[in-house]
Amino acid sequence: MKSSGKSGEGSTLFWVVTDFKVLYPTLTDYDIRYSTTSMSFSSHSQGIMHKDVKPHNVMIDHELRKLRLIDWGLAEFYHPGKEDIVRVASRYFKGPELFVNLQDYDYSLDMWSLGCMFARIVRITCRFLHCPEAIDFLDKLLQYDHQDRLTAKEAMNHPYFCRVRASENSRMRT
Repeated sequence: MKSSGKSGEGSTLFWVVTDFKVLYPTLTDYDIRYSTTSMSFSSHSQGIMHKDVKPHNVMIDHELRKLRLIDWGLAEFYHPGKEDIVRVASRYFKGPELFVNLQDYDYSLDMWSLGCMFARIVRITCRFLHCPEAIDFLDKLLQYDHQDRLTAKEAMNHPYFCRVRASENSRMRT
């Protein structure tokens, strides 16, 4: 599936939706690192949980190398201690806490889903299994105990992304 759309006459906004099964095998190691950091979940710093992170909810601007998380229909503000519905997230990206009806889940649900997406990328591309940082990053996202998972901020600071941070810092200085 490949479709595109422009917003208004002369607009530079151009988003392409590419089936992840077609896109993933074309990604380089750097593309995967960069794309994953683009999904840094700045929404978490605003107090919002997405609750349905999956490949079909990611829009890609190939020209600007930017990802955008879409379909915020299940998203809500996080209120610590508040019980929430467990009928969220798509089956293959659903955190284990939802399967045991833990109703006071938190942002870590989105991080589990990111880990599932990352695992799928690694599985489809089969090129990064030798990278110890990738395995460590994946291990820290896919923790059964939601309290042991990386936060979005911790994920951004993980050694797996050193190359991207260095490249971005260099780009910002020029």
